[in-house]
Amino acid sequence: MRVWACLAIILANFIAQVPYFLHLYARTQAFLIDLRSFLIMGAVFAFFLAGVLLFLQRRVSGFWLLNSFLLIEFLFYLFSTVHSVLNGFPLFFQVANPDLILRAVYSIGYLNLFASGYCLFVLIQKRTALFPSLA
Repeated sequence: MRVWACLAIILANFIAQVPYFLHLYARTQAFLIDLRSFLIMGAVFAFFLAGVLLFLQRRVSGFWLLNSFLLIEFLFYLFSTVHSVLNGFPLFFQVANPDLILRAVYSIGYLNLFASGYCLFVLIQKRTALFPSLA
């Protein structure tokens, strides 16, 4: 059950990227840039979805794929947060952003930091119960 809550937060993050992108970056004059961004995000989502679907089928490859996605996501948000702090910004400073869209998306991103780390921890901790072959 705990893993499902984490995966739901990660899915919410993907959904939140749409208004974030449209708000900050979408330009009708730069179709190829917008297409490239869409393809990159689609590839990341496919990576996540493949891991989840294979994991649900109880395949060991799904376990490793999902864990690799969670590790990359956790490290991305961790390094982003550390980088902001090292550059003089307060911890989680974007939750005070006056722009409602940015505040919401960054808040979901901060939740992703904790959700991906926690989900990764739980899956690794329970790996032998989930997949006895990993003992």
